[in-house]
Amino acid sequence: MQEGKGNADEKRVSAEQVLTTLAQRWRGAATLEYHSRLVLSHQGEPGLRGELRVRLRRPNLARVEVTVDKPEFCCLRVCDGRVIWHRGQGTPLRPAVTRQQSFRGELMASIPHPLDEASYSVDQFLARWPFLLTGADVERTARRHREKGREIFTVTQTQGTSRDTLTVDAKTYAPLLLVRVGDHGGTIQELLREEFLSVGMAGALSPSLFRWNPEDEARQ
Repeated sequence: MQEGKGNADEKRVSAEQVLTTLAQRWRGAATLEYHSRLVLSHQGEPGLRGELRVRLRRPNLARVEVTVDKPEFCCLRVCDGRVIWHRGQGTPLRPAVTRQQSFRGELMASIPHPLDEASYSVDQFLARWPFLLTGADVERTARRHREKGREIFTVTQTQGTSRDTLTVDAKTYAPLLLVRVGDHGGTIQELLREEFLSVGMAGALSPSLFRWNPEDEARQ
């Protein structure tokens, strides 16, 4: 539904309609795999730059590899639907250790801070309304425009001091960029910038991907 018009290359559209279509696409996909580049910026804490490689299968199977520029935060996480295995990267002073926990509804539960900010998009695959901020005070806007030769939607959701800006492909509704701004330590700042380098839905992902195996246990 078109709500208004800006310049010739930009149109205001319904944010609710964009997010509803995105949710339908994600809920209709049995599998999702994506590769993203991320920047975490928390004042007073170590900033992180790196990549996520994520493979997910409904209802709750996952293989997530986090590679960032600080080795102590690199990790592999696998969920077989009942148990989550988490193995960090070892250092000369601290060998790699595998931790286990029961799956209780969140694939990225208890992931070390500040990686918890980066895990947001992973858990959206299981969410009923992916990327949707909830609450009566949420303000949403959306526009359709052309960038780098393709049509895209940019949806902005504001709630108090928090602001999420999600850019998706207007044809496939594949996420392209997610920027999260919020209050951290009394300062309003950009907390997460995640650029989606590739996104695939409904691909054939073998069940063996979601089992913890000896190669995973040997990871250093």
